[in-house]
Amino acid sequence: MITFQLKGEKHVTKQVGDHVQLHRPLQSDRHSVPNWLSGRQGHYTKVTRIHCERFPGDFDIMFEASPDIELSIDYQKGDTDIGIYYHKGIRRIGLFEHDTCTLITEINIPNGSKAPITFNLSSLAYFGGSIYYQGFYEFWKKASDYAQDFGLSGLQMDAGDLTSPVTDHHDCNVQNVGEGIDYFDFN
Repeated sequence: MITFQLKGEKHVTKQVGDHVQLHRPLQSDRHSVPNWLSGRQGHYTKVTRIHCERFPGDFDIMFEASPDIELSIDYQKGDTDIGIYYHKGIRRIGLFEHDTCTLITEINIPNGSKAPITFNLSSLAYFGGSIYYQGFYEFWKKASDYAQDFGLSGLQMDAGDLTSPVTDHHDCNVQNVGEGIDYFDFN
């Protein structure tokens, strides 16, 4: 069942649930990310970013932004596979870790191919294991992005309490998978 459809870079034509969402920056329709397509340092590309919730760590689907693209996705939160259908105008799709924007893998689509793509998420080393623990950088990055988006002068980092339902697991002393701050110690 198709759970998400996108026409152009900003028009969501179908959305079932909120586990797959078009993620838009505050001031434009396109995200600017390091260009993983060419691998050249210091070069950026404009992309469309679709956020997918997943129990052991959320991920983003990114591809080069264009007003001509069309895309349909079949994905339920917790599924081990994601189906990508009717990928008009898209040649490469990157799967990125949501919080750190770290490239996990890339899917290349042959020129002129209209065949559906089914990708097994559980085979990725990053998604292995039953619980994904966020490191300090991922914990800090959410608070930093929120403060930057709303022009706040300080960061507010909330890991919850003993009575709140758990949505994210944090271990601020584990090795980080993303770039940036790579250690933190509460002691």
